[in-house]
Amino acid sequence: MNAIIHIGTEKTGTTSLQLFLLKNSHTLLQQGVLFPKLNSTTKGNHYPLGLCCYSDDRIDEFNRGIPDWDAYKVKLHDMFKAEIKERNFDTLLLSSEHFQSRLTTESEILRLKQLIYSFGAKKISIILYLRDPACIAQSLYSTAMRVGHDWECPPPPREARMDILCNHKQTIEAWSRAYGSENVHPRLYLRDENKSFSIVNDFCGFINISRDNTTPIEDANTSISTQGCKLLQLHNMLIKRYENNQINPERESYVEFIENNFKGSYFMRAELRHEYDKAYNISNTWVKDTYFPERKNLFGND
Repeated sequence: MNAIIHIGTEKTGTTSLQLFLLKNSHTLLQQGVLFPKLNSTTKGNHYPLGLCCYSDDRIDEFNRGIPDWDAYKVKLHDMFKAEIKERNFDTLLLSSEHFQSRLTTESEILRLKQLIYSFGAKKISIILYLRDPACIAQSLYSTAMRVGHDWECPPPPREARMDILCNHKQTIEAWSRAYGSENVHPRLYLRDENKSFSIVNDFCGFINISRDNTTPIEDANTSISTQGCKLLQLHNMLIKRYENNQINPERESYVEFIENNFKGSYFMRAELRHEYDKAYNISNTWVKDTYFPERKNLFGND
């Protein structure tokens, strides 16, 4: 079998794509493509496989609290292998934006490769979607307000977490060293310049999946306006998301109110936008010249 691994990046419509693939997994299987369910809690995001590739001393919010880490990895591996064994297919399709954002060392990226080969893959192709770095930061800020942070504005460029998400040249080179440049396929997430852009349509077209007889889904993670984000930021300063280790229902109802009444897009200050454009200009230019020479700019901003 061949394997296709969609590695994100974050804030490029990954949730919508994963929900579509999960909802239509039976139809995909009829086309010879297995999109594993893994378990009911991941909702089409195969991030637990990424956890199995963490360095031994790596701890974050995904694996913190798992009492027997080694036993967890063995159980997950066996469960995944059993799901593969009972299906008849030609192509294994996996998706998680956390493959890109959490597997940040060469050894971790290579562990994922070895893991997929252990499932019987003969060839592995990597697909990653790239977005304008400033738009990534804006979308990340909207999400941060939803989950309870009280940041006044998005983090500055070159902060470690932002650099992982926004330095596209760095990402492409790291995954190309592990899988071969001929097996790494960057795509552009163009929703910011073209509202009719659909990552589902683009992805399915690129890997030759027919959308005939598939069930569409609504877009996930709709955005919140600048005013809505400011209201959430002020609210988050006063009321925390968790109370006695339980989600605070009062806060959740307020978030729902903001989501329903302040739909739109968050826009950062023009000065911060300029900082992002300047910080990642060399990276974006390299990606454009290497993979998209027909475009005037990698993204829509002049």
